[in-house]
Amino acid sequence: MYSQEAGAAATASRSATATHRKAMQERIAKDRMKKRIIMAAVGVVGLAGATHLFFQRFGAQLAVYVTPTQLLGEEIDDPSLLHAFLEPGQVTINPPSADVLQSMPVIRVGGMVKPGSFRSLDYMHHCVFILTDLMNDVAVIYRGDAMLPDLFKEGQSVVVEGHFDREAMLFRSNLLIAKHDENYVSKDIAELMEQTRQKMMRIEELKAAETAARADALVAANRLENPAIESQQLPALDMATLRSSPAVGSEGEPGSEQQATSSPSEEEKAGK
Repeated sequence: MYSQEAGAAATASRSATATHRKAMQERIAKDRMKKRIIMAAVGVVGLAGATHLFFQRFGAQLAVYVTPTQLLGEEIDDPSLLHAFLEPGQVTINPPSADVLQSMPVIRVGGMVKPGSFRSLDYMHHCVFILTDLMNDVAVIYRGDAMLPDLFKEGQSVVVEGHFDREAMLFRSNLLIAKHDENYVSKDIAELMEQTRQKMMRIEELKAAETAARADALVAANRLENPAIESQQLPALDMATLRSSPAVGSEGEPGSEQQATSSPSEEEKAGK
């Protein structure tokens, strides 16, 4: 009797120990899972913060680099919109608010300073000019803190960094880099300009082919509507008919009539 009770107690003790051990293992597993989740969340937050700081510090170096044609996306129908601000009294265009500027992407545009387009503003070293890739132009107003580079001049390549105000059709720049400057970007402007020129030539070829196809279609449609035009041809000359005709000369040519009327009189004279 005593041995049975002792065995039952031992069995119950072992079962309780196993249950407690299992509960402890589950608790440890849950604690480990919580720690992993917390570490993962901290890692994500830290990575996001590091990425934000990186883009804040090096965002200028990661700016999109395009040509004026790529920036505009298409050729401007009214080029005067790009040059109007160069007129006296039009260079002090008020920039948009800081919130609007922050919403605009930072862009780097490379091209050539168009000859005759440079205008210096009345204060500090700010200026306005036209940037071109020989296909399209974009107006630039520079309001940076740094002085203009010595290599900056009309007809030379330059890179401007800032925001494109599409509503005003004006590129607002706060950084200007002239070619051969130590801060100049690695891509060559001439290469991008050549690529743009090749693309524009291809577009012009496609436009010419489309125009020719439309012209051919109009001609074909005109022939279908007016079949008599195509059938009208000059009649073939019958030399036998011309030779047997009594009046070879056309009306209004007196020489032919005189020859036709003078022949009988000569025959009469010969008979006499």
